[in-house]
Amino acid sequence: NFIESIRDHDLEQMVTMETRGDNILDLILTNIPEKVNRVATLPPLSTSDHDVVFVEMNITLKTNRKAPRKIYKYHKANWAEMKAELNSTVTNLLQEGSEDVEYLWNTFKEKIISLRDKYVPSKMAKGKHHIPWITPSVRRQMRRRDKYYKLWRKTDKHKLEVKYKHLRSETQKSVRHAYWQYIDDLIDPSNYLETEHRSRNFKKFWSFVKALKRDQSGVSPLKYEGNLETTPVGKANTLNHQFKSVFVEEGTGPIPNKGPSPHPVINDITITENGVAKLLSKLNVNKASGPDEVNARMLKELKDVVAPFLTHLFQISLDTGVVPKDWRGADVSPIYKKGERYIPANYRPVSLTSITCKLMEHILVSQIMSHAEQNN
Repeated sequence: NFIESIRDHDLEQMVTMETRGDNILDLILTNIPEKVNRVATLPPLSTSDHDVVFVEMNITLKTNRKAPRKIYKYHKANWAEMKAELNSTVTNLLQEGSEDVEYLWNTFKEKIISLRDKYVPSKMAKGKHHIPWITPSVRRQMRRRDKYYKLWRKTDKHKLEVKYKHLRSETQKSVRHAYWQYIDDLIDPSNYLETEHRSRNFKKFWSFVKALKRDQSGVSPLKYEGNLETTPVGKANTLNHQFKSVFVEEGTGPIPNKGPSPHPVINDITITENGVAKLLSKLNVNKASGPDEVNARMLKELKDVVAPFLTHLFQISLDTGVVPKDWRGADVSPIYKKGERYIPANYRPVSLTSITCKLMEHILVSQIMSHAEQNN
């Protein structure tokens, strides 16, 4: 019964070390494991043979409010005008014949971002939490209920009290019905067939699942060189130091000579416009852009103009051995893995990089792997 009760209330046992002999008898149960930073045992008190359980946790729930951000309405964009302006810029860049990779990329990036701001309508998304199943009709009922509540509290009339309680009951029923209707739409198999809105519906489903989490604790205070870092800057620097320390430092000397190879040398990699256009047409428009802000939707919609330029840029980058600075940067998020939350090594980095850089990486990997497989 005890174990069933734990499961029914979605509780998790946080004590993993023995507390009496070889047994775990003293428990810490919580339905928000993200709030627990550390669990340890201390020597028992003189009157007990049980170890003392020490737990460090955040007891104040954190409300994650997203900062207001700009959302672009790409379905209302003027793609024809954008294509014409971008084509003029790309033509000029190709005619210049410049081999300065940084100049070519920055000119292209600045132009495509300016076109987005000029031809794509936008709106500011509020940081206020939005409940998706509260429809306009339900919201009207809620406003009417609140109106009668205020009148009743102001006048204390019995008729208004009866009316308010009736409206409260009806509103509650409507909210419940709207919620389950929303759930039914989310799990309806017909929404996940091969349709143009399939990826959008998947995203909607997983956003709802993520929202069911009771709390987002972020990164807990981190221990670094004997100090506890609690500020955002301190935690960011600590994690940056940890992530940097696990990378292998490549030597700058000559590559060791392994003697003559029994395999043929790979042919020079040539990038074709058709290949780049094919990759652009397969881009997932729901993927987030990297630090350069060049997003997949723009690249895909303008692929006829973008493909010749990227073909030229990729080839020059390969021939000169130079990569644009934007492609070497990433937005890094720390994701908690397991163990004590105050230990930086228990977090792993997830990097958001440039989409155009990943396109070039795909071309290189496919050609190198093709050569390796052909020669066993």
